[in-house]
Amino acid sequence: MGEGQAPSESRPLALNIRAALEEAGGMFVKLGQVLSTRADLLPPDVIAELSMLQDHVAPVDPAGIEALLTAGPSPRHQRNRPDRALGPGNNGETHA
Repeated sequence: MGEGQAPSESRPLALNIRAALEEAGGMFVKLGQVLSTRADLLPPDVIAELSMLQDHVAPVDPAGIEALLTAGPSPRHQRNRPDRALGPGNNGETHA
């Protein structure tokens, strides 16, 4: 590493992209997996790095997922919701 260079400046762009997607979590890892199959869109070094997301991703802590699923909606999300639906459809369409 050269003088005055930050550690992140010495890492290749492809590695930074993969690390950012992995740090962002599930859906972003899946996006990286899909992009790794698109050699027509991305350079070979990025494809090679994103291909690591196919089978070299750290597992997610099951306790964290369970806590997220059992926590329920926060009061902040419930306070402005009407008690009855305005019409048929999903929540985004029928509740103001």
